[in-house]
Amino acid sequence: MTEIRIAATLIFHNGKFLLIREHYGLWEHPGGYVREGETFEGAAVRETFEEIGLIVKVSSLVNAHYSRDGKELIVKKIFLANIVGGKLKLSEDKEVNLFSPNELEGHFGKSVKQSIYDCVNHRYGLTYYPDGAA
Repeated sequence: MTEIRIAATLIFHNGKFLLIREHYGLWEHPGGYVREGETFEGAAVRETFEEIGLIVKVSSLVNAHYSRDGKELIVKKIFLANIVGGKLKLSEDKEVNLFSPNELEGHFGKSVKQSIYDCVNHRYGLTYYPDGAA
């Protein structure tokens, strides 16, 4: 089974969570694929900068999600992060917005609501197997 590793950030800024809307319409965490030899934390920081131009510092693992897609095991780790520099920049097919925990109605990625819930309730480092992929 091939393992696909994804790292993402849950950016907390001015009392709200920063999310990006991808070209397919869902609000997601900034993030992407972990490169060979790279840590999940390092990939989360790199991918956030590449996607939206912000330099972040990760503080803790919020949660991890494991799922299967055919013969691929997808591992997504989400880290709480704070903005420490950079300047917001977006490609034409993305937008960014800040959401408070009570504004999570609408189209959000699978792990977004859960990661915000875990963060707000100080439940860090939890692991989820939404399709029994353990």
